Amino acid sequence: MMDPQKTWVPSWLALALSIGAAVGLVLVQKGVDVQSESPSLHHGPMLEAMAKYYMLSEQHGKAVDAFRRALINNPRSSTTHMDLGTMLLLSGQGDILAVTAEYAEAVRLDPGNLPAVNNLAWLKATNANEKVRDPVKALELAEQAMTQTDNPGAYRTLAAALAANGRFEEAVQAAEKGLAKATEAKEASAEDLLREMVALFKEKKALSL
Repeated sequence: MMDPQKTWVPSWLALALSIGAAVGLVLVQKGVDVQSESPSLHHGPMLEAMAKYYMLSEQHGKAVDAFRRALINNPRSSTTHMDLGTMLLLSGQGDILAVTAEYAEAVRLDPGNLPAVNNLAWLKATNANEKVRDPVKALELAEQAMTQTDNPGAYRTLAAALAANGRFEEAVQAAEKGLAKATEAKEASAEDLLREMVALFKEKKALSL
């Protein structure tokens, strides 16, 4: 069964998050809380480090608070808008429109932010909410992402966008390419999702989550 909140995180992004989270862990161990008025948290990088720690330790509510505070200091951070969108989705603190708005702002600020482009395309291709779903825009974004990478996550989103536009044969081909990439990279969660997508698209059914 497909999980609408399932995300595929490339190894380089996981490493970057881990490095940031390590700094956040030091702050937490020193007793600094996200709501603290400590001078340490008057600086965006420190807030973002704590947010990444909370993100990786699945303390989603605290991560949302930290990312929101970080944006007060640096509202033009594409990465922080993207991370806030993801945490709103995982924590249930924001509806899908709020999540989409954060991803869209991340892409507006930095069209080269590949994870944000991919996440926004995924929502527009698969979400059942008519205010979010936009197959044409989803395909445009997915194809944009494919110019920068050919990882399993990008193929997954491209396949979903193709299916949303009724192009099922191409969707199957894209999902199968993504599955091969995921198998090669030993990305088990990506393999499972892409395998389900191949079967669904062969039945000429689009994702609606």
